[in-house]
Amino acid sequence: MNKSFNIYPFLVILLITITMAGSLSMLWIVKQDGGAQVVDNYYQKSLAWNETAALKTQSLKLKWKAIPSITHVKNTKRLYVALLDATNQPITNAKATITLSQPHKSTVALPYLLQSGKNGYFMDVSNLPLGYWDIAATFEAKNTRFLAEQRIKIN
Repeated sequence: MNKSFNIYPFLVILLITITMAGSLSMLWIVKQDGGAQVVDNYYQKSLAWNETAALKTQSLKLKWKAIPSITHVKNTKRLYVALLDATNQPITNAKATITLSQPHKSTVALPYLLQSGKNGYFMDVSNLPLGYWDIAATFEAKNTRFLAEQRIKIN
């Protein structure tokens, strides 16, 4: 009696093993980033959508620039934001409010005033942790409001 070797049971076991390994790895990945995040105050943000869209449109027409930069001074990361007009000249007499939030977290981002510096630079002396940050800076100067939004990475 010659019994032939049947490969199909091994292929089924291999398929089940690959499926289980893929599922377990996906569960591990989901646990690493904290899972799905819920945006706080989503209803209030949706109500203010028209105002925010109008401010973004006005900001694009102004052609102003807000350029963020990070400096490291004695274990403190200092955030600078330079505000330049359409001709790349610094705007110095502006009131600056900034909101910082991390895109992967649902924590409430509180706005606060930036300290006015020299030559259109505004600074914040917060010690920001490493990672990606969404910056929403609102400037008020020359009877005009300007909104700049950008994502930066802090190393």
